[in-house]
Amino acid sequence: MLPRIQPIRLTRVGKPFDDPEYVFELKHDGFRAIAYIDAGECKLISRNLNRFKSFESLKKSLDKLPVQNAILDGEIVCLFSRRQSIHSTVLAPIRASKNSEHSIKIS
Repeated sequence: MLPRIQPIRLTRVGKPFDDPEYVFELKHDGFRAIAYIDAGECKLISRNLNRFKSFESLKKSLDKLPVQNAILDGEIVCLFSRRQSIHSTVLAPIRASKNSEHSIKIS
C-alpha cells in the first residue's frame, strides 16, 4: 500500500517578486491531482483528498505506465495551440467526455 500524501497548499503573496533562490514556472489553470499507481492501477485524488470520478481516459493511460507503484503530483490541464490553459469551469464538460483526446507530460 502506497503512503497517502497531502499536496502542499499554495501560499498567496502580496506582489510578484524575483529571487535567485526560487524556481518559477508558468501557472496553468486546471485541477490539482495526485495519481496513486498501486499494483499497476491508478487512482486520481484531488487536493482535498477526494477521488476524481472523471478523467477516465487519463486514468486508463496512467494504468499503462511501465511501473507497478508510483505517486505523481501535478496539475491536470487542457492546453490549446499556444500552450494556453483554459479555466476549469470551461474544462468541466471536456473532462466528462469519454472520447476526449489527451497527452501525458511528466516533468
